[in-house]
Amino acid sequence: MRWAKLIHLRLQDVEYERGCVMVREGKGGKDRVVPIGDRALAWIEAYCERTRPRLVRGEDDGTLFLTTRGGPFSLVRMTGLVMDYVNQVGQE
Repeated sequence: MRWAKLIHLRLQDVEYERGCVMVREGKGGKDRVVPIGDRALAWIEAYCERTRPRLVRGEDDGTLFLTTRGGPFSLVRMTGLVMDYVNQVGQE
């Protein structure tokens, strides 16, 4: 899964029972089912139960990952975060 697709994931795209995520309109404009590990599913579930409810502002549109302002991430912001983490790892 391309990391830039994270900003488009919706709550209903995570299928906990099947252990997968539905990536809509991925490469080539096709929908794909991507397997996801138990550990990642557990983190997503914990985020949805503990953190995400505090981030929602106003009407909830179902976007999975929200910014501290309650909206979806922009591609520019997500790119910046990824680059920051890559740089941090490179310094360790």
